Amino acid sequence: MEQFLKLREGFFKDETIKEIESLPDGKTIVYVYIRLMILATENSGVLTYQTSQKKEFYRKLSKEIRIVEPDGIKNTLKVLKHYGLVEIIEDQTYSGTHIRFPYVADNKGIETNLFRRKEK
Repeated sequence: MEQFLKLREGFFKDETIKEIESLPDGKTIVYVYIRLMILATENSGVLTYQTSQKKEFYRKLSKEIRIVEPDGIKNTLKVLKHYGLVEIIEDQTYSGTHIRFPYVADNKGIETNLFRRKEK
């Protein structure tokens, strides 16, 4: 089963998204935000990395998204956190960091074989 992220009709009309888009590199930040949410969809809206591997994590995401350098990923997460679109949770027990995208949890779907047959 393949998972997908549903973008609501008013996603780009949302005041927070409009405000981010008005920032320098804002449109890129929103694009990267959507790409990160899609990546997080397979893990219930959470991206996880070992705290000691932060730079490698940014590099990996940068390579996956192919539009920004690792510093762009870092900046995007900083902006998204400022606007409350991500939660960054440090897990001291496992020396891990979890980046939670609340939008994903509320807007995730699963494409089943039945759905695919109905679409044909």
